[in-house]
Amino acid sequence: LERLDEPNVSRKLPERESVEDLQEALREYFEADRESTVAVVGVDIYRYSSFDTDRQRLVPLVFRLILDSTLADLCQREALFFPDLPRRYQSDFISTGDGGFLIVTSPLAALAFAIYFEAHLQWFNSYISNPNLRAVLGPLTVRWAITYDTVFSFENNSFGTALITNARLLASDRLNR
Repeated sequence: LERLDEPNVSRKLPERESVEDLQEALREYFEADRESTVAVVGVDIYRYSSFDTDRQRLVPLVFRLILDSTLADLCQREALFFPDLPRRYQSDFISTGDGGFLIVTSPLAALAFAIYFEAHLQWFNSYISNPNLRAVLGPLTVRWAITYDTVFSFENNSFGTALITNARLLASDRLNR
């Protein structure tokens, strides 16, 4: 980028050739295994912002407990769908505190994750796992979105249409459908 796009101190419009060279260099940079078509599972604690402060503080902890137990269960029982999950989930899960986005290889893997997470959430809500924490926090409800589109990485972060669409679906669901 520095070689092909220098600061414009003369305030003249850039020459067409230099713009085309930059466009080609950027296209090559982003095509080098940085973009892939994936499924994104979005999960969000419903009405988190309406919780009192003490309950809001507990949600990231409880979410992480449920996520960790879900992922451990998936690694043990569904290795076919999640062969390298233990290695990748730290980088493939984008936390939002009251939820997040998990990047997986296929819509089927996304559905498997959602089913297992929902089972672990129900164990929490039924006082089976962490019963004292459940008594303090109360029951939790989540909203889901699954999208299948492109994602690209830049500086160890993920971006792309799959994430944008997923976030918009979660944000637009006011009725928890």
